[in-house]
Amino acid sequence: MLRSEWSALSLRFGEPVLFDVTRTPLGGVVEVAPVIGTFGQPSSNATAEITIVRYDEKDAPTPFNIDKYTVWTDLKSHNSLSQMIAGASTRYNQNLRDFFIQYVFIIKQDAGPDHWLPDPPAPVLTVVRRNR
Repeated sequence: MLRSEWSALSLRFGEPVLFDVTRTPLGGVVEVAPVIGTFGQPSSNATAEITIVRYDEKDAPTPFNIDKYTVWTDLKSHNSLSQMIAGASTRYNQNLRDFFIQYVFIIKQDAGPDHWLPDPPAPVLTVVRRNR
């Protein structure tokens, strides 16, 4: 995702911020099932987390799907950067540094125990209600 688009979401530490997922590369998720809410929150100076809550009737009796994504906002500080560079057959040069400046990287997390729920969890309802 372009860093400028990510920065426009105005995420802050300590407070999940609701945003329109259709304005991100994850926007296609709305074609799968209605989205109840999407919010993001920084986890550290180098990462953030996006949570997407969907309602998928076909998953009844647990129709609420919670999808989580890790966002690497500062890939150059990632612990595995040297292995990623080696695996991609590239070098840490000015082109790669410029690429890191222009983009953030969104990685889907594996489904956790809260992926399929009968009701949305209380923290999700709180964020959605507070931001509507």
